[in-house]
Amino acid sequence: MKIVSYEWSMGRGERRSRKERRGPLIFISHATGDSDTPLVQAICAFMKDAGLGSGDYFCSSQTPYWFTSGKNDASQIYGFLDQTVVFMQVTTKLFLERPNCLLEVGYAISRRRRDQADRRSSRLQILPVVVPPVDFTPINNMKLGSAIALNDDKKNANLFAAQLRKLLEQSGHPINDESWTAATGTFVNTNWPNALSEYRSKADNKAA
Repeated sequence: MKIVSYEWSMGRGERRSRKERRGPLIFISHATGDSDTPLVQAICAFMKDAGLGSGDYFCSSQTPYWFTSGKNDASQIYGFLDQTVVFMQVTTKLFLERPNCLLEVGYAISRRRRDQADRRSSRLQILPVVVPPVDFTPINNMKLGSAIALNDDKKNANLFAAQLRKLLEQSGHPINDESWTAATGTFVNTNWPNALSEYRSKADNKAA
């Protein structure tokens, strides 16, 4: 299905910010599927609540306005991967079954190696997230960075928010402490537990 441009839905400030950076600050790699939708929606809601604009992150299922109508979607995605600062990998069972998702991971690893070889001070940062029942050990073995298991443990949800903030601050992106703290509380105590519950329900229904 061809994705049309929804850039008009961004505010003027967000369009200007996107134009200046020419790419998303955060690239969210995820599987596009009914079961995974609640997870991605919760993560995007957290970033919005934390003060990030829709022009700061790319998520193919939630921010289609990043695409330019009439151009090849795959080539645009790899273009975004070349320009992004943080690559967030939302690893689910469905993610590991999708070749396109694994290609994005491979491309991100390749880019980080190029950044290291070029001795770039601002090389790509990778934030791998694992959603049970996926085992995070194989993900850690890929040396993407220490994977965070986003499960029922609120400590891990807090760790995810803290690690993302750290990576953004390292990139020089300003953080509003009040907004980030409030957004973290909502994500940890409400949005993520609800998303996990819905995710498991849809997965169970599919397996039945």
